[in-house]
Amino acid sequence: MPMTSFSRLCGALLVVSSLAALPCAAQTGASANNASHVRVASVDAKRILEESAPAKAAYEKIAAEFRPRQQALESQGQKLKAASDAFERDAPTLSESDRVARQKALSDLDRGFQRDQRAFSEDLNARKSQELSGLLDQTNRAIRKIAEAGGYDIVVQDAYYASPRVDITDQVLKELANPSAPAASGK
Repeated sequence: MPMTSFSRLCGALLVVSSLAALPCAAQTGASANNASHVRVASVDAKRILEESAPAKAAYEKIAAEFRPRQQALESQGQKLKAASDAFERDAPTLSESDRVARQKALSDLDRGFQRDQRAFSEDLNARKSQELSGLLDQTNRAIRKIAEAGGYDIVVQDAYYASPRVDITDQVLKELANPSAPAASGK
């Protein structure tokens, strides 16, 4: 599943939601001394998308939902290939009118197959976006809950480098694994 656009969306939303968690002291012009005590945490979005219980459940749900259509497309592709092979094998012995008719039928089958593939891909991508949007909401709530409980001033996603000391990804994964956590901690 391509995650590049989703990862960018996660990053933007995590940064925005993290900035909202900055303490009021920063808004009132805190001194440089107070700024040196800013608590920062880091989250690895890729790990959350790969390892979290809600992400795994979403991927399985989508796979199960689209498996019949995928199998039908594979079957349709095999039939198209068989028809194409049969046409190439029989073409030298066919009359001009039969060859043109079979070529047109084969072309129609191919267009239909390509149309069905595009529709499948569009539906699959829309469904992935829908499921991942829910995962993003759950993840944001979990991060906010951990940040508030841990006294973090800012949480960044996918930092170029983050010490394991500030990485809260394991805590987020644990929070997401707890089924009551996202529902209990509303925004």
